[in-house]
Amino acid sequence: MKASEMRDKSADELNAELLKLREQQFKLRMAKSTGQLGQTHLLKETQQDIARVKTVLQQKVERLMVSTDKACAPEYRAVWLVTRWIRRLQ
Repeated sequence: MKASEMRDKSADELNAELLKLREQQFKLRMAKSTGQLGQTHLLKETQQDIARVKTVLQQKVERLMVSTDKACAPEYRAVWLVTRWIRRLQ
């Protein structure tokens, strides 16, 4: 998925996408370790997709921090929580 497509999604949708990609990455790593993965390029692609999602989430946080609009408060809180959760996983 392209970063431009991700920017149109909400924080919750990005969080779901990140979770899906993490699960896919885990499955690919397990398949590689057991010798069942023939397409090793999928590991790199998945890692790059995870990095894209994290980047877009961080950009949303930065954009919402600059914004002083009170209507953004719930969206900012959701993005902030996701970012905090991501940092704990690392």
